[in-house]
Amino acid sequence: MKYRPEIDGLRALAVVPVILFHAGFELFGGGFVGVDVFFVISGYLITTIIHNDISADKFSFVSFYERRARRILPALMFMMAACIPVAWATMMSFDMWDFGQSLVAVSLFLSNVLFWAESGYFDQIAELKPLLHTWSLAVEEQFYVLFPILLLALTRFWKNKVFVTLLVLLVLSLAAAEYGSYYFPEAAFYFLPTRAWELLIGAVVALHLLERERDEVSSNIQNLLGLLGLVLIAGSVFLIDKSDRFPGLIALFPTIGTALIIVFAREDTVAGRILSQRVLVFVGLISYSSYLWHQPIFAFLRMNVLEEPSTLLMTALSVVSLFIGYLSWRFVESPFRNRQWIPRKPLFSALFVATVFFVGFGYPVHKLHGNLPFMNKDMLAREAVVQELVADRMEITRNGVCDDTRAVTPEDVSAFARNCFQNRNLVVFGDSHAADRASALRLAGVKFSQLTSGGCRLVPGLVTAKRPICRNHYDLLEDLRGADTVVLANRFKLTDISVEEIQAIAEFWSSRFEQVILFTPTPDFNAPYKEYLRFGTSRSKPSGKRETKFQSVLGDLVLPANFTIINSRQMLCIGLLGNCFTDDSGQLLLTDYGHLSRTGAERFGRNLIELEAFERILPNE
Repeated sequence: MKYRPEIDGLRALAVVPVILFHAGFELFGGGFVGVDVFFVISGYLITTIIHNDISADKFSFVSFYERRARRILPALMFMMAACIPVAWATMMSFDMWDFGQSLVAVSLFLSNVLFWAESGYFDQIAELKPLLHTWSLAVEEQFYVLFPILLLALTRFWKNKVFVTLLVLLVLSLAAAEYGSYYFPEAAFYFLPTRAWELLIGAVVALHLLERERDEVSSNIQNLLGLLGLVLIAGSVFLIDKSDRFPGLIALFPTIGTALIIVFAREDTVAGRILSQRVLVFVGLISYSSYLWHQPIFAFLRMNVLEEPSTLLMTALSVVSLFIGYLSWRFVESPFRNRQWIPRKPLFSALFVATVFFVGFGYPVHKLHGNLPFMNKDMLAREAVVQELVADRMEITRNGVCDDTRAVTPEDVSAFARNCFQNRNLVVFGDSHAADRASALRLAGVKFSQLTSGGCRLVPGLVTAKRPICRNHYDLLEDLRGADTVVLANRFKLTDISVEEIQAIAEFWSSRFEQVILFTPTPDFNAPYKEYLRFGTSRSKPSGKRETKFQSVLGDLVLPANFTIINSRQMLCIGLLGNCFTDDSGQLLLTDYGHLSRTGAERFGRNLIELEAFERILPNE
């Protein structure tokens, strides 16, 4: 296969935005699309290699997987090995527990499944996962297991339909990605079936170019289309952001841009000459190793500093990632790709031993809940305090069957009503944050009826089949229809905060209750309890994204006269811009990103009952 320097230049345009995105540069809000560019490049290269070997009647699964192993695994495992002592020295037990299972998942090419189960790619907590970025390697590795078998079978038994078959699979995968981006966005982001179309774009491009070495179009058209490819990738990097549904149809912009460059940006075109610049080619050569190292560098820094790292520091660490990437490419990647230096048998033996080591280390760490010898004793002591706070919150929040009820039979409903319908004139309804409001009222001496469960939306039409408990709550609600007051709370995902949804909430509830009180979202922190565990304090300020978006839609609402909105920040924080994590005596107000501890609930309740909206529902004295 002829070397094309512009492909390495294209790799540089993929890896640099990814690094800068993870470094937190807002200008590169769509930098994560660099992974999509990598997928297309991989599909193109792999298909070309397999097709050429099949055509020459020399394809071998062993040889193919050997090449993939040499390319991917040594540098990956070297990075993983380097992370272990750093993790052991700096992580808390529950971080180490999570890190242990990620070592196993990466070793078994299943890290995309693990990180899907744990959190969303764009969640703030994901920034603290050193191996988060390996999800894309898992997708590629899963593709490499299946695709050679498919291509070999098609070539031998349906040779004239290879291109059409791959095109059909591409369209089906893209359709699944578009559907998934609406209804199961996390799974669509992480899983092969909704990512395969990006690799298949590269595959159909490869088959197209193998049929004709070069498209018979004028040089002007080639220049135009090559530059258009660059524009599509650059536009995606700067204009797409994590609030967009991805990887749906919007992901066509960077992937089609990549395809145009592969097809048209040859060495004698403007785009080809741009991408063949020595600096870009060099960064492209070290792009894989640089990609491997940037996330653990950023994650270990963020989990061990109290303040958000400065722009200057993250810029420096981005450069460090490239430098370490160069060292890894020079002393790990390149030697292991040389069959003369490292023959097949020693390679496979070494990789097998390394895999056994990572699984053998990671699994016990996970089973031990991350409690390893020689961990920081002060952190362990503070961790015990937080665990007690979490257990205490569960006790005051759940309150028997009042939260997260699974009442489904008439007997269950009757028992539920007896336990939780203490005051039919006041109802608390919503998700786990509504359960926090219930705790606050309960600790303030207020009696009420409670219908709360994690993830429950505030409009029945928005409750999915995955939340049968929430559907049950709406059925039970009919027994309380006509009550004086309902108190509503919800975390509200950013995508849920819209004029349409808040208006629907107002109309639904105001028609059923005399008075409706809705709380704004609780201030969200980037895992402040972890800061407390490490440093004994937390200086981080809560994220205002949900609050800001919520406030921004209020001006466009037409609210009924019996509908009141209360600012949660005023109930919890010491001053609007002050501390929301601890009180004046240093007691923790939260147990995680935004759920109330007993102290937080008591503070919230004291402030709440002083509001005019609650005057007539105060306990009798």
